[in-house]
Amino acid sequence: MYIAEHSECSCLVIDSLEQFKKYDLSLLKNLKAVVFICALTDQQMKSLTNPYVTCYTWKNFIEIGKKAKVELELHERQTMQQPGNCCNIVYTSGTTGTPKAVMLSHDNMTWITRALRIMLPQVIEDGQRGVSFLPLSHIAGQICDIMCNNNYYNILVTIFTKSKCYFARPDALSGTLVDTLKYVNPTTFFAVPRVYEKIEDKIKNQLKEGSSLKQKICNDS
Repeated sequence: MYIAEHSECSCLVIDSLEQFKKYDLSLLKNLKAVVFICALTDQQMKSLTNPYVTCYTWKNFIEIGKKAKVELELHERQTMQQPGNCCNIVYTSGTTGTPKAVMLSHDNMTWITRALRIMLPQVIEDGQRGVSFLPLSHIAGQICDIMCNNNYYNILVTIFTKSKCYFARPDALSGTLVDTLKYVNPTTFFAVPRVYEKIEDKIKNQLKEGSSLKQKICNDS
């Protein structure tokens, strides 16, 4: 709630009714729309009617965008963007108080993405498949899943590459990430060290329950 208010948020994208209940819409003076990416019934949508903002399902939101004549406005916004202008705001975790806002410029974001393509051409190139599971409020998620990959219906049309990226389930770090990886069979996978440690621990536990040869491999590793 604090971040939404501080950033003067104009559009909330929410994945559950539980998350929606965390917001006091009367305090978000700049809010214009709430978009639900979770499945909701017509009755549930009617129950969300309020005097502060309009609520949309993801499907309805996309349909509105298809009907809009946005080419001119997009062109105007593109020409307005200059080096040094703020591209997005990343917030700290708030462990030492209220989250701190970090403003990142357009040239900052594009320079980092281009640098990654130069340093890792075999990884960040056309035709790759990736899995998005890191919080998109984290700068790593911003770079990997937005700058390198830009979403449209789970298949991402990228900003810098012609690749695909799939969103993991909300409970990915509780165990379903492996299922998503098996389904997607990604060619690239970015994660923080703790994720790799969890994968290693799961492999070792499975090996311990296997044959004597598998147990020996586990012990030797």
